[in-house]
Amino acid sequence: MQEAITSSAVISGSLVIIVSGAGVMSEYITMQGIPEQILNYSMQYLPNGFIFMVFTILLLLLIGTFLDPIGAIMILVPILMPIATQFNFDPIHYCLVITVALGIGYITPPLGLLLYTASFVTGRSFVYVSRAIMPTLLIYILALFIIAFVPAISMFIPNMLF
Repeated sequence: MQEAITSSAVISGSLVIIVSGAGVMSEYITMQGIPEQILNYSMQYLPNGFIFMVFTILLLLLIGTFLDPIGAIMILVPILMPIATQFNFDPIHYCLVITVALGIGYITPPLGLLLYTASFVTGRSFVYVSRAIMPTLLIYILALFIIAFVPAISMFIPNMLF
């Protein structure tokens, strides 16, 4: 019991540090005008929303492998959301894509942080867990692209409510 409480405290403390650091970094990035610079750059070099969405998905899958999703959201949403708005993406739809992509990145080898947790909890090797997740991971990525490029799927319930 004592071991479980200690483990929970360590994990909670780690999350507080990550969220605090991400909040400070997000504020710094915003104060430096980096979102506006990236917006200008992307509008110049990304010709349409399709390419921007593919770029976003690949970026988030990569970042999700080595950064906690909460921290990544706090850092990246202030940067990416203005660009998505310029390409006329619905904010709810775009945030869903961000959340799903970061979640998939969190379980993507070789650095998927959640794989280390799964390895520890199951007592299996990291290589075993990484291989076991691959078929499911491919299905998740396919589902992510379907969600990203068929917004009616992710917007069905919000459209019914509002």
